Amino acid sequence: MQATPLPQRTAPEAVPGMAAQVWRGNQLGSAQGRVCPSGFKTLDTELPGGGWPCCAITEVLQPQCSAAEWRLLLPGLAALATPQRPLLVVGAPQQPYFGGLRLYGASEQCVVLVCAQTPAQQLWATEQALKTEGLAAVVAWLPHARAEQIRRLQACASRCLAPAFLLRPQATQFESSAAPLRVQIRLGGMHTLAVHILKRRGPMHEGWITLNALPPHLVDVLSRQSAHAEPEQEGAGAVLDGAVGRPALAVASA
Repeated sequence: MQATPLPQRTAPEAVPGMAAQVWRGNQLGSAQGRVCPSGFKTLDTELPGGGWPCCAITEVLQPQCSAAEWRLLLPGLAALATPQRPLLVVGAPQQPYFGGLRLYGASEQCVVLVCAQTPAQQLWATEQALKTEGLAAVVAWLPHARAEQIRRLQACASRCLAPAFLLRPQATQFESSAAPLRVQIRLGGMHTLAVHILKRRGPMHEGWITLNALPPHLVDVLSRQSAHAEPEQEGAGAVLDGAVGRPALAVASA
């Protein structure tokens, strides 16, 4: 009796488009579309494709909203935003301080704020934004979004040419999510931000990445001031450090 030959397996690279969706477990996968640099080279080396993905949702989780998200996002997004191609912000819990945006070379004309109050309004506005062309990026606060709602937003984002970020509570890290990329952030030491990648196309990320969260020109200012500071001026220097060390797009005081 003659044995029937087994069908040959097709290598992923032999099927158009499949190679981008298959990766080894110990290697970073490639991005499904183009990526945008985050503004932090150390972070980009840990992100599939080397930056924030377009055509996909990125979830940013943190213990307290409006504490660190702008430190993470502004270095990359400010370079993309223009008055003709603005950054769209949905449901920000507090009014942003646009002076921080100017530190990165952008202006308030580069931002469109959508004041969505209820969870339903926030979801609707975010979905419409993901379906809109001509945006630099979409940043939305969705603390109450459910897994099926994020799955729907991810489907919309797959056809969006801009990066999209959902800001959510840290407690949601244990919930399932259709977002291909999930990062957890927290404030670090002096002027630093700590980032842990919870989910990505590739191996599990261990530990935390420490990022310098100051605008580049302020790093030079502080370095010069530190070099010329006299002992009796140490108190004034500490005040300055505290002022410039706030989130790049700090919230206005009530």
